[in-house]
Amino acid sequence: MIKNEICGLNYLDVIIRNGLIPSLASKCPLTMGVEAAGIVEKLGAKVGSVAVGERVAFAVIGSGKLIRYRDVCHSRLQAGSLV
Repeated sequence: MIKNEICGLNYLDVIIRNGLIPSLASKCPLTMGVEAAGIVEKLGAKVGSVAVGERVAFAVIGSGKLIRYRDVCHSRLQAGSLV
């Protein structure tokens, strides 16, 4: 589980919101936000690629980052000094 500290709202979100991607528009209401960065708060049992307390960034289309906490598959996380 990631505690979001910053979320990006960009042109892709506008396209989704305006219904220009039919597969995502049908999922409305939809929480906007494709990109975010935050702190790992909890880990699943088999996650070893990141640690609790580590700063991470991630982008997942159509999954809603404009929320405080988000479960994200560890394969989608980017960790390191650039985050």
